[in-house]
Amino acid sequence: MWKFNRSGSMFRILQRNTTQVSLIRGIAMGGGAAIAIHGRFRVVTDNTLFAMPETALGSFPDVGASYYLSRLPGFFGEYVGLTGARLDGAEMLACGLATHFVPLEKLSSLEYALCKATTGDPKIINNIILHDFSTTGS
Repeated sequence: MWKFNRSGSMFRILQRNTTQVSLIRGIAMGGGAAIAIHGRFRVVTDNTLFAMPETALGSFPDVGASYYLSRLPGFFGEYVGLTGARLDGAEMLACGLATHFVPLEKLSSLEYALCKATTGDPKIINNIILHDFSTTGS
């Protein structure tokens, strides 16, 4: 990940003027979480686990985490940044780290529907996610 950051690849990904949909399945920690969290649409599932493990070791959040954690409502970002708390998909949706919750068994179908989309228009992408896939979390 260090070489990835140093080469500017992360910066170039985040600066692209495209609609990024992050499908966050399973464990998302550190740099992988940072790439996913900067997506316009952040879809989590019932098996998603998000954490910034370096903070539990006394270090500070890396790879842009301080940017998005500081924008969470209340003191939630501060709490996550200082404690290294682990969040599941429903918790990510509740605090604003995720934009949509899709049950794991529907994730492949959502991915297929998104790949069939002929546009990157955010309104259309949002409708695709919401139409048959998104729920309120568990």
